[in-house]
Amino acid sequence: MTVPVTFRFRGAPGQRVELFGDLPTWDRPHLMPEVAPGEFVLTLELPPGIHRWKFLVDWRRWTRDVEAPVDWTEGVDNSIVIVDGTRPPLFFATDRRHVQRFHDRLVVHFECDERAVVPGRVWLRVDETVSWARVVTHGVWRGRVTCSAELPLSANAQGTFGFEGWPEFVFDTPAVHATSEAPKWLSGTVWYGIFLDRWFRGGATADARVVSRDEPTSATTFYGGDLEGVRQSLSSLKALGVDGVVLTPLQPSETPHRYDTTDHHAIDERLGGEPALRRLIKDAHRKGLKVCLDVSFTHVHEDHPFWRDVLQKQKRSRTAKWFQVKRFPVKRGDVSRYAAYANRPELPLLDLTHVPARKHIIDAAVKWVKLGVDALRLDAMTDAPPVLWQELRAAVRKVRRDVALLGEVVMDVQPFFSRDLGADAVTDFQHREALLQLLEGTMRPETFAGWTRFLEHRQGPLPHGSRLRFFDNHDTSRLGSLVDPTRVRFALAWLLTRPEPVWLTAGTEFELAAGVPLFRLDDAWPERIAMPSLDGPKPETYGLISDLLRLRRECLDDDVQVVASGPVLSFQRTRRDGRAVSVVFNCSDGPVPLDVEGEVLLSVNEPAGAELGPWCVRVIATT
Repeated sequence: MTVPVTFRFRGAPGQRVELFGDLPTWDRPHLMPEVAPGEFVLTLELPPGIHRWKFLVDWRRWTRDVEAPVDWTEGVDNSIVIVDGTRPPLFFATDRRHVQRFHDRLVVHFECDERAVVPGRVWLRVDETVSWARVVTHGVWRGRVTCSAELPLSANAQGTFGFEGWPEFVFDTPAVHATSEAPKWLSGTVWYGIFLDRWFRGGATADARVVSRDEPTSATTFYGGDLEGVRQSLSSLKALGVDGVVLTPLQPSETPHRYDTTDHHAIDERLGGEPALRRLIKDAHRKGLKVCLDVSFTHVHEDHPFWRDVLQKQKRSRTAKWFQVKRFPVKRGDVSRYAAYANRPELPLLDLTHVPARKHIIDAAVKWVKLGVDALRLDAMTDAPPVLWQELRAAVRKVRRDVALLGEVVMDVQPFFSRDLGADAVTDFQHREALLQLLEGTMRPETFAGWTRFLEHRQGPLPHGSRLRFFDNHDTSRLGSLVDPTRVRFALAWLLTRPEPVWLTAGTEFELAAGVPLFRLDDAWPERIAMPSLDGPKPETYGLISDLLRLRRECLDDDVQVVASGPVLSFQRTRRDGRAVSVVFNCSDGPVPLDVEGEVLLSVNEPAGAELGPWCVRVIATT
């Protein structure tokens, strides 16, 4: 369901006015037509939600609508519009950020202005029976009180719910989606992300592009990592303690990253082809490891036969409707005539609203699942229509009920792509950014704790397993290029003692880093350096990861509440033997007193002592 929403801007005639916001993401501007001198009007169909937005005038001046409600929670003055929800000072809408239907309960998240009266209860009516649930307040963040309520509701029941004191707002309970449950094995999984070309070459397949691993890394450097090289390394990865591997795309391509395929349905023969993938999957499963394939479905390389057919035959091409053509004739390299990924002319975007194009992509996903992979990483989810991910999910779940879908979502719109919209776990870039600020000393620990709690609340009532946590990947600076090894180990302790699924970039255990901070995605090649030998000397970080993963397996998959006290962050876990475990972090450059007593299970960056040293971590069994 969508609702038409009209946006208006009044100013000097002849200006260029663009509308940005959660419409659906901030990286997609909407040009507003000037319907009368100085009056710019645009109507968009918006789904339920609390949508942030702003005007950009003449490419340089940001301005909000002074007549619209404003959201200050992120430190900026974005305007907001609430579709299918309440009105301020109560902030709620029937979207994934605010209401979730599980099989046995309805969970509601909402916010309220701290100067207003917070509703004390939420009511639920099923048939003639009315039940009530107490509202729990979680804290205040920049003028907003975060609140939640949980109401028992059986799977087949339908009803209505609303807020005490707000009788004019009544909402239907959402349905339970049959495909909305994530595989149980995914919760807490630690993935090891392998940039395949930078791994090791184990096969005998010919590839004239391969150079010595001593050669400097670049966008045109091929080190020749292949599927047999990964298969031969599985025992080492199992010994480290990870649960599965994620492989960058395997499809035929002329670039080392292979996100620009010429055939979505094939495995590059230079990697060993399908037989090598089958052998890898079989051996991984024998060792208890999962295999995830990174799939790039939104675009192709300009040498893809379907795009070449368009260039040759223009409107007469049988695949002309498969691409986002702006106007004919289409010319190679002229992005004024077709849409391209990141506006790069060699990467034409598919039009995945077109049914045959969408079916072609979904058939590829089904093929890899039938081949035996345990998960797919869906690259650039925000660049494709939600219908693709919905249909893809339904199709692969028909093949295997326990296949997992990991979504790459850079913006803070994870809830819209999780569960029935596509992904079981979604990359949490916002948590990564906050963690980097904490490590760099630009965010205080209490601010970090408050901000991350607020983000988790705003992401909606999703299981903690829906957030895929990481501190770097193959598209970012390695953390070791930004902070010293002590803080890298601190960050590893933060990620691996928590219950959420985690992505570790290959080479983290060997303290691999280029030492050059990145400012653009194209600058990532210095960080995509060749892996060192797995049989070589093991640095301190290697042993720490192994110890942390062993400790992680001993803890229950429980929720975590972070407490901040001065420079110290802490939270508690529960071991499977019932013992309570406290994890304490010193986020400062000086020692701090340690007031937690018990058995020290692990000490990070220093031997255990009476005080907790700078950027040190202590894991203590307290009972």
